[in-house]
Amino acid sequence: MYQTLQSFEDYLKQGKTMSTVKHALIYVRGFLYETKMQSLSQVKTQQILDYVTKLEGRSQARVNQAIWALRLFFKWANVPGLEFPRQKRPNNAIRPLADDEIEAIEHWIYMNTLEPILVRRHVLRLIFYTGLRVKDIMTLSYVDFKFTDESGECESTLEITKEGLNRKVAVSKDFSAELQHYLRWWPEDTNAFNVSVANMNYMCKYLNQYDILGDGRRVSSELYRVSFACRCLEQGMSLQELQKLMGHKNIRSTKRYLKLLTQKEIKSLNKEIVG
Repeated sequence: MYQTLQSFEDYLKQGKTMSTVKHALIYVRGFLYETKMQSLSQVKTQQILDYVTKLEGRSQARVNQAIWALRLFFKWANVPGLEFPRQKRPNNAIRPLADDEIEAIEHWIYMNTLEPILVRRHVLRLIFYTGLRVKDIMTLSYVDFKFTDESGECESTLEITKEGLNRKVAVSKDFSAELQHYLRWWPEDTNAFNVSVANMNYMCKYLNQYDILGDGRRVSSELYRVSFACRCLEQGMSLQELQKLMGHKNIRSTKRYLKLLTQKEIKSLNKEIVG
């Protein structure tokens, strides 16, 4: 069986990333170990169903990975007559964040992480308020930010003046004060946020070890952008306006956010958005 797994690994490496190879082998080896399989000709559909059922305590994304890995393995090994469970889309995979969930994430970061990651939470909050991508936030400098209340003592309007990224949004008192305090430490001619996409992905991977939201959703910059888009639609913004803010080339990319709103919220939107 070792030689079979080694050959399967070599097959995967021809067209898959190392991360994909790693996860596929984890589930295939797990199945072979659980079933104490000596020969692939012995495998039965029920054994596959039982193994997948045992994984259902994990996130739906992990279960889907296991189903995909087993299907690929037995197809590669030419084992006929097997049936596999259908992969299900996680119901809560991209459900937008509520305000209290944003606060819960920030509180967890503040109480459990070190200073470099504390700085990156400002980037997540900026994504939630502005919908900007991480790569866009990386280009912003101190002079690109303007606040209507520079005392940080009341709710403020944040304006980003950089050409191509212009937007004007209301931000909370606490975030306004924290961001202004942070920005004062940076020279005007340098990028205000010394982060990269890789930095943010690493932080989110670290956070997701602890299931902070408690329902399997994974914290990511995309989840914050989804939350921004849904909030805009709930407040009556047209799809055309949102498309411009999100930087979508095709309106179909923007329309997908409508599926995340409840029927009650959709009815409250104007006909231009629904259409």
